[in-house]
Amino acid sequence: MKTLYSCSVKRTDIETFMEIDIDYLREDIKNWRNDFLGKLNKDKVIQFAEKFVTQKT
Repeated sequence: MKTLYSCSVKRTDIETFMEIDIDYLREDIKNWRNDFLGKLNKDKVIQFAEKFVTQKT
């Protein structure tokens, strides 16, 4: 049996959670590397999943 998961998150929620500004990140790929990927780690992914991802029944 497979488990389905769902995530419905608004852009503003992601910006607040990750403490980023998506408009700024769009300006240059270096911004993505430094500001987004630099903050992304296993603990942050787990926190995101706990807050925004739900299991579908």
